[in-house]
Amino acid sequence: MVLDPTHMKYIAGELNNLDSKIGECNQEYREERIQDILQKIKEVSYKNKILIQLLDENILYKVGRDQITQIDEPFEKTYAIDSGTLNPISYTNGTVFDICHAAMASTPIDREIERHRTLGTIIYVSDDEMTITPDLNWQSYDEEYGRSITLLIYSSMLSRRIPDTIHNIILKFTESEHMLWLQDKIEPKSMVILDGSIYPKQIMYWVVDSTSRMMIRHDRNTQKVLQNYIDIANHAFNNDIPLIGFVKNPIDSQIVRSTTMEDFDIWSDDTQLFKYILSSCKDEQIQKSGITYTGWFWQHNRIYGSNVEKASPLVGEGIRDIIYPEEDYDPVFFIAYLPRTHTLFKIESLYGFIKDEQKREKITQKILSEIATNESVPRALNYADQLAKISRKENRRLREIVTKSNQIYDYNARRWPDSEIEGY
Repeated sequence: MVLDPTHMKYIAGELNNLDSKIGECNQEYREERIQDILQKIKEVSYKNKILIQLLDENILYKVGRDQITQIDEPFEKTYAIDSGTLNPISYTNGTVFDICHAAMASTPIDREIERHRTLGTIIYVSDDEMTITPDLNWQSYDEEYGRSITLLIYSSMLSRRIPDTIHNIILKFTESEHMLWLQDKIEPKSMVILDGSIYPKQIMYWVVDSTSRMMIRHDRNTQKVLQNYIDIANHAFNNDIPLIGFVKNPIDSQIVRSTTMEDFDIWSDDTQLFKYILSSCKDEQIQKSGITYTGWFWQHNRIYGSNVEKASPLVGEGIRDIIYPEEDYDPVFFIAYLPRTHTLFKIESLYGFIKDEQKREKITQKILSEIATNESVPRALNYADQLAKISRKENRRLREIVTKSNQIYDYNARRWPDSEIEGY
């Protein structure tokens, strides 16, 4: 069934009417409000703890596409890592599992790196009497270019939102393990881009917020993921290879939830706030083919539910090998906005990489150049996504292998077989 033309016409009219009303605003008032906001977000706090601090001299910047794409290449090679998942499958006996496939790509292209793949499977076991056992070691395939492992999560560790939780754990476990496996193959004078945040924020939330996931914060798989990201940071610091987290759909609300912004109860998340600010540029050339962006912000702490704790995996239990000053592991970020396509990205890194102003500028220019060249995500990341993604057709074929009599089906998945749930 499709909408009758009469109803389609009416709905379109309603949307046009709403859009014109919602889009109206007093420009003079908006400019005054933005100036007030810019002063406030130079240092953002919550419960008398600093969350975020501006590192650069200014908050707002702009650059034309022609200008930024002509810069000298500051890094000889760019690597990117991404993954694809099957998305959780539930059984009538309470078992839930998910599979994640991670790959790395680079520009210029490196076929040797591309062939390496890491496959992670996670199984939630609802009955401790079940005879499923985890892998103690990696299993090799494809002439040892591929490797796989199976993890188990028991009901004693997890009792709520099981599919979402195991999905997130296996996603971050597989990506981080693939990075650790290949990090010695990364050439000097390179940059590495991770798909999504620089750290596994959702897992860090479970570790801090004692009300959210029961005992999952004590699970060895959860602890392993947090340790992996510290080990990745250490290797990158040792070899002076900057790590970047490229967030395509940022959903943080750290700034809008802060005490600093309590007089501005307007935006539901930080993305709305930054779009409001960065879309205010009146330069017509920038609006047609440019980028507006913020300076770098240093995030010391995060809000986790009602708690405020470190913004790095150092919030975890028993984290080892803290080789560098703890502040070097703090996440940092800036926001980039493409006025022509109304697209906003969050670019994250670690304080240890950008505390030097010259290095910070090199990283900024590199990322902006990649965004401007493609009017989208960096080339290496886009390529990694193509390598790692499990397509809809492949997803359906793999799911058909599962014994249908024992699998719990989602009605929407049957109604819209081509739909696909995206992980984060």
